Amino acid sequence: MNPGNNLGAELLKQDGGPGGPSPGDAEAVVQQAIAQARRRVRAWGWAAVILWIFVGVHFFVLRAAIIFVRYFNYPTRLQEGRGYPDTFWVTSNIASLLWPVFLCAAALCTMQFIFVSRQATLRQIQAELADISAEIKRLAETRKP
Repeated sequence: MNPGNNLGAELLKQDGGPGGPSPGDAEAVVQQAIAQARRRVRAWGWAAVILWIFVGVHFFVLRAAIIFVRYFNYPTRLQEGRGYPDTFWVTSNIASLLWPVFLCAAALCTMQFIFVSRQATLRQIQAELADISAEIKRLAETRKP
């Protein structure tokens, strides 16, 4: 049984009523949902970290290349009357235009990571509340004379 996005509805069917899972199946549904949420959090977390590393490396490599050409290579090229190489301008402009795209992708990935981690936390809270509810029902039944 796949818990989907509506874990609360699956947990409300926990009592073994019509169409609902038995208590053992409900526990499996909860564990499956929590494991799935943890996998999603881990995947989005790694994606965010990798994208931010890529953004940082891309920025510093791009700036280092521009500084190298401008301050170390350019004076000798000017003395020779050649100026900047055309390929440098093309690649540096493309790289400069791609940097904001990578930056936005990293920011969106981080936002998705935050959303997924909050969703996983809420699923864990739902599971704990269902356990508490089942425990209260069990205690209420044992106290009946």
